[in-house]
This record gives sequence, C-alpha cells and structure tokens, in this order.
Amino acid sequence: TLETISANNNFSSVYFNNIFKEYTGLTFKKYLQIERCKLACKLLKETSLPIIEICEKIGYSDAKHFFALFKKCVGMTPNKYRNS
Repeated sequence: TLETISANNNFSSVYFNNIFKEYTGLTFKKYLQIERCKLACKLLKETSLPIIEICEKIGYSDAKHFFALFKKCVGMTPNKYRNS
C-alpha cells in the first residue's frame, strides 16, 4: 500500500505520492492499477485460471470493482480480452 511504502521510506503518504507523481506522471494508486491490469492481461493470456482467481491473485477482493477497472484500463471485459 501507499502507506506501507511511504512509512518504510520515512515519508508521509502525501509527500511520497507527490514525489512519485512528479517522477512517473501518475499517482501511486493509478500506477498500481495499471500494473495490476498488465498482470491480469498476462494471466488471462497465459493461463486458464478462472477470472475470479486472477482477480484475487492481483490484489482485488471485489470482483465487481476489478471488472470495472479492467474494462476502464483495457477497453473490454476480462472475458472478451481472454477470448480475443
């Protein structure tokens, strides 16, 4: 989490997020969402794991939230992505 990373580096979470955004152009939360989408895409392509299991493996406990973020990030649902 942002809080864990910032605490481990002796920064406040707000300060760390600002520094992170300055160097990456993205907030930590947005960066994490993108990286999780990339990993989900990889798992969808390379495995036959159920989508719910992939959702949990990449750090989401709420499948509905995962489906919405995936569609926003990739432009299609995980099912359509896997089948394309």
